[in-house]
Amino acid sequence: MSDRNDTAEDVAEELNEQVDAGGCGETWDAMSRIRDRSDGQGRRKFLRMGAATVSLVTLGASSVSADEFTDEVDTSVYDELTDAEARRAFARLSRTSEFHALAREVRERGHELDREGILVGRVDSEEQVDLASVPIKGADADEAYLTIGRSLDTGTVTVASLEYVEKPDADAADAQSVDDLDGTITAETVDALDGMSTSTHTADFSGSASETNAVTADDWDIGCWGCKKAVEQICRIGCGASTAFICGVLSGMNIIAGGGCFTFTQAACYVISKLGCGVDYEAICSHDRLDLC
Repeated sequence: MSDRNDTAEDVAEELNEQVDAGGCGETWDAMSRIRDRSDGQGRRKFLRMGAATVSLVTLGASSVSADEFTDEVDTSVYDELTDAEARRAFARLSRTSEFHALAREVRERGHELDREGILVGRVDSEEQVDLASVPIKGADADEAYLTIGRSLDTGTVTVASLEYVEKPDADAADAQSVDDLDGTITAETVDALDGMSTSTHTADFSGSASETNAVTADDWDIGCWGCKKAVEQICRIGCGASTAFICGVLSGMNIIAGGGCFTFTQAACYVISKLGCGVDYEAICSHDRLDLC
């Protein structure tokens, strides 16, 4: 694959053509190289905060009540898609009108999609949902993503948003330090499911999570069992993914949705940055930022 500076729509169209033509291997190899490399510089850095989002229409209206959770076995499954399956899923997602509307917005802002950082996953719960998160290059933001999700059962697009995220002290931040995760995170969100509306959300992480942007603990009180299930999925996905992608998975598994999901995910990623994913999930959920176990 060449290194030319394609527009966002060029990338989608090229990927579609290559999938249709069967020449997918070379394309996906290039897309996956940075994300999967073993030197720790790919998307699996748990120390990176996920991007904030307030696409409440795309993620659901409210969190799931803690009373709805039991200790019964949950049959919901999230899997990251790879190789041909991921190529096919992304090709379908990139053909939606919502994807093209967002890609056009990316192009009009003078930015482009990063073909080497695409994350594709599938939630298999009450319905199957495919999701893709595509980093945006050239944006005047610390992190930027296009996230698209679609139900395989109904064909309905469930998530469609752009996220432009500003983190505190980005220029001086040490990627291996957790200190830079305190402070204020601001995200501009463009929601294709709400008529391409634009909104701004600010989260102050210098205080407790329950004080963040007037979102109280009740908005994400999913209980200890729900928290452990959510953290398990976040650890599988990685906090380097967009919050819209993570919340698309969590809401698809009926764990948590809406503004509560945004706040919970940010708080969980903060704790994960300190404790890592190698500890018992109850230790993460017992941290004072979550206080759910």
